[in-house]
Amino acid sequence: MPCEKLDNFFGNWKYGKNLEGVLMTKKNLIIFVSILLLTTCVFAQKFEWLPGSTYDPTIPTPESVLGYEVGTYFTEHYQMVDYMHRLASSSDKVQIFKYGQSDERRGLYIVVIGSLQNMQRVENIRQTITRLTDPRKTNDSEASAIAKETPAIGWANFGTDGNENTAMEASMQLAYQLVAGQDPLTKKILDNVVVIINPCLSPDSLQRYIVWMKAVKVGKNGSADPAASEHRGDWLMDTNQNHFGIDVNRDAFALSIDVTQAAVEIMHHWNPQTWIDNHGTPNEYFFAPFSSPVNLNYAPSILKWAIKIGKNNAKYFSQYGWTFTKDEHYDLYYPGYFDSYPALNGAVAATYETDGGGNKGLIYELPDKSFKTLRDGTHHHFITNMSSLEVLADNKEAILKDFYNFRKSGMEEADKERFKSYVLIPGKDKSRLNDLVGLLLRHKFEI
Repeated sequence: MPCEKLDNFFGNWKYGKNLEGVLMTKKNLIIFVSILLLTTCVFAQKFEWLPGSTYDPTIPTPESVLGYEVGTYFTEHYQMVDYMHRLASSSDKVQIFKYGQSDERRGLYIVVIGSLQNMQRVENIRQTITRLTDPRKTNDSEASAIAKETPAIGWANFGTDGNENTAMEASMQLAYQLVAGQDPLTKKILDNVVVIINPCLSPDSLQRYIVWMKAVKVGKNGSADPAASEHRGDWLMDTNQNHFGIDVNRDAFALSIDVTQAAVEIMHHWNPQTWIDNHGTPNEYFFAPFSSPVNLNYAPSILKWAIKIGKNNAKYFSQYGWTFTKDEHYDLYYPGYFDSYPALNGAVAATYETDGGGNKGLIYELPDKSFKTLRDGTHHHFITNMSSLEVLADNKEAILKDFYNFRKSGMEEADKERFKSYVLIPGKDKSRLNDLVGLLLRHKFEI
């Protein structure tokens, strides 16, 4: 019996589930004891986020700062910020940038991580990547040289929907792995990629959810019963909206609130080549490729690389024995999503939906009587993000070239269009024109 299923079994027993009399007969008791004896070695094994990895002991673990292991309790926004700053103070591989502030005055941060060599020249890397965004100034040979010599930029976005808290939990473990990990995979990623982690895009909705969940959860470890109040909260728990009721993950196009304006501005500042937007929580994990139809403005290369990333994710999930879904539910069509918008700017982007945490709390019983925990969902996000960064590291030159060609092909298409420019004529209400021009400038249109 896999360790995960045994954990679920004992979790059921611990949380007072009936188990339909599984311990009520002598025969079943013998079976239970046999399973326990056969799997003693499994329980003796320590849980590992990335099996085989070793870690720099001078780097603080999340547990040493939070007081509990990531995924075993609910982390508040200020605790995450504190941990990320402690990481940065412990290693030259990390830099933290504050790029904005939420409506409830919580800081918006990105955590930039790379090898020591890359972090010493990280601003030069950023400026060099920016050159790929304008084919009028950078020719093909220059772009090829940049792609060969420059690390790519990979973006891991978390907490777009704050009530899907597993994402922010995973951001801390991912940051720790990249800073402290001493395994070949981590080293390969850092040598070839500058990783940008946005640990919580929507901190106000996250904090509202965390406070609600801590107040209503049943017992120390929560309740797995889907009917428990902690899984069926009012809108204050279940909303993923900002302070004013705006859905952050629908606003990347309209940019009606400060949080999304700041997020789009920092994205354009760094120009990432991959972008994973981490969410939750369906009953099974979802990752790339995305469902059809696909917005026709995307280059075929974006789907090509999304398929390659998805296959690498599937490889890892198969190794762990985890289930997943793909190209069934979540699309790359509407431009207001925080995967669609980066893709419209050349990034290989996708939404990942994990299967634990969020309204499932610390533990949740699924319809098939299996169980998912907050740590399950956090671990799954952690692995897919490492897997996605691995694909970028292995293919960074080709992906950088495709990033450049996305803009180049767009310019070539524009040259063939009948209309070369548009004139915006002020009407009676000039403020409307000013609002439109302001929005276009935020999206980097030339006015």
